[in-house]
Amino acid sequence: MYDPVQTMVEKMCSRSLYELSKKDSGEVGSISRAITTSDGAWLTRGSHSKNFSFVIRDFLTGGYLYVLHLSQRGRDKVCRVPLYDGTSKSAEGYAASKGFHYLKARGVHVEVNWQDKDSTSKVSFREAYPDEDSSKIMICGGHAARAHTNLLQKYASQKKVTKAFADNHKVAFPELFELKCQCLGKKHRNKPSCGCLTEAFIRYSRINFFSALVDADTHKDPEVFRNNLRALALHHVKDEHVWIEDGELHHCPFHSFEVCGCGKCSDEDLSRCKQRKKYSSSMVLTCPLHLALYQIECLRRADECHLYIHPELGKGHSNLPEAAHNVYIRYRSKSVQLERLHYCISTNLAVLQSATNWASEVYGSKYYWLTELYSRLNLPVTDGMLKNVESMLAVRSKSLEDQKSECKKKYRVRMKKARLEENEERKRWMKKQAFSHGYGITEEDEDAFGTEELQEPVQESSSVLRARAVLRTANLLVTATEEDF
Repeated sequence: MYDPVQTMVEKMCSRSLYELSKKDSGEVGSISRAITTSDGAWLTRGSHSKNFSFVIRDFLTGGYLYVLHLSQRGRDKVCRVPLYDGTSKSAEGYAASKGFHYLKARGVHVEVNWQDKDSTSKVSFREAYPDEDSSKIMICGGHAARAHTNLLQKYASQKKVTKAFADNHKVAFPELFELKCQCLGKKHRNKPSCGCLTEAFIRYSRINFFSALVDADTHKDPEVFRNNLRALALHHVKDEHVWIEDGELHHCPFHSFEVCGCGKCSDEDLSRCKQRKKYSSSMVLTCPLHLALYQIECLRRADECHLYIHPELGKGHSNLPEAAHNVYIRYRSKSVQLERLHYCISTNLAVLQSATNWASEVYGSKYYWLTELYSRLNLPVTDGMLKNVESMLAVRSKSLEDQKSECKKKYRVRMKKARLEENEERKRWMKKQAFSHGYGITEEDEDAFGTEELQEPVQESSSVLRARAVLRTANLLVTATEEDF
C-alpha cells in the first residue's frame, strides 16, 4: 500500500500548489503572496518519540502543501524517506527547513506563516525566507492566550522576584525587587478576595485577553489590541475605567460605563433598564507584587501586537494542522512505537482523511480518497461502496453544518461551563475531607486522624503501619454522612 498512498499524498500537495499558481499574483493567497500555517507533532507518547510528522497547509483553503514523516526505526526498503539520524528535539526544526525550502524551490513566496510561538521552526523559516518585511511569522491567538495563562499561573506562586528578573524590568518597575506578596507569611494564602493572582482571576484574565484579540480582529488593527491590553493592565485591573493620559481623557474601550443592575436586561435593552449601575471590575488586583507581574506580562504582549494581528487578515490561528493531529490518532495509536513503514502508511491515510473538505471542493462533492485508493490497488469499487461513500459524505457535511449553528455553539459553551463548575465542586469537596492519601505514619497522619490511635506500644513493621493507615482512611469513608457527598 505504500506507493499508492504516498503517491496520493504527493498528488494532493502538487494540486494545492497548482491552485495557488492559478490565482492572480497580486491576490492574497496566490503563489507570490501565500498564506500558510505549519506545525509538527510527535505521534508517540513519552519524552523520547521515534516518530514525527510535519505539515504545511494553505491557511485560506486548507490544502496540504507539504507533508514529511520522520522515523528513527524501521528495516523496510520501501519507504522513500530514510531513517532520521537526529534527535527527537531537533525533528521539528529539521522538517520545517526541508518544507519551506521545498516551497521556495517551487516558486512559492510565503507572505505570512501562522504558527505557535514555542516552535523551533522560526529559525528554519528564516533560512528560506530571510526578509522579515516581506515574509512575516504570525503567532496563533489561541496559543498566545494559553501561554499568557501559563505564565500568570507561574507568577501566582511567587512571593517575591529574583534580582535578575527585577534588573530586566527596572526601567519600568524600579522598585520591583523590594515588592513582596501581601499574603506572605499568612496561614491562608491567596483567598478569592485577597487581591493576588488567584485561579479565578487567571481565568478572568484569559477571557479578557481573547476578547481583546477578537476586538482587534474586527478592526484589523494591531494598535487596537495594544491599547486594549494597556488599558487592562494599567487601569481596568485596578477598577479605574476613566483616566487622563497625555492631557487627554481616556476610558476602557471594551465595555460600557453602565451595566444592568437587575440581571434581566440584555445589551440591547440596557437603555430601558431602571436599575442601571456603574460598571466595576469583578476582579481587582491589590497585591503590589502580583499587580506589577500582571502588568509586566500584559505590557510585553502589547508590545508584540504586530505578531498577533495582521492588517489584512486580522487574528489568525494554527487550527488546521492542530485539528489534523487529532485525526492522525484515529488511524494509529500514540501508545505504540510503530516501525517506519506502518507509521508512514497509517499517518498518510489520516492526512488524506483530514483533507476531505478541501478535496470535495477541488475534485467534486462525490470524491472520496478511499475509492481512489481501491482503484490504485486494483480492487473492485462496487456500487454499494459508492452508495455508502455518498451517504457518509452527506452525513458528514450535514454534521459540520450543524456544528456551525448558534444552537450548537451555545451548547458547547454550556457544556464547557458545566465542566468548569463540576471541577470546582470536586476541589471544594476534597478540601472538606478529613483524610489524605499517604504511606506509613507521618506528621500529616497525626494531624488528620488524631494522636490517640497512633500511639502503639511496640515497634511494628512498615507493612503493618501502611495497613493501619489504609484502615483508618476506610473508617472515615464508612462514617461519612450523605451531606459529605
